[in-house]
Amino acid sequence: MLNSLIRVDLHIHSKASSYKDKGVDLSACDAEHVDVLLDKLVEAENSIDMFSVTDHNRFDTTLYEELYKRIDERGLNIHLLSGVEFDVELQKGKPAAHIIAIFNAKDAADRE
Repeated sequence: MLNSLIRVDLHIHSKASSYKDKGVDLSACDAEHVDVLLDKLVEAENSIDMFSVTDHNRFDTTLYEELYKRIDERGLNIHLLSGVEFDVELQKGKPAAHIIAIFNAKDAADRE
């Protein structure tokens, strides 16, 4: 049973989605800049409790490992879920739908 509000963002893109997100500057959305993202997520006005970087058809293990590492080092009370945004053709001849999949990855080996 849910006893309090949980703020979730499962639709964050990184540099790995730049091939598809034309016109969006994702150049600083990578493992070297995870603190920028984490700072924004934990700001009082955002106060995100749980998030995932769900890139288009890609999973960046280096980015995820750096995020987990920095969350732990900084002692942040935020939960990271492993995920991907897949392009899926649901109807023949129609544009692909974007389906977000969250995986039960328990450790770095699972994420590989």
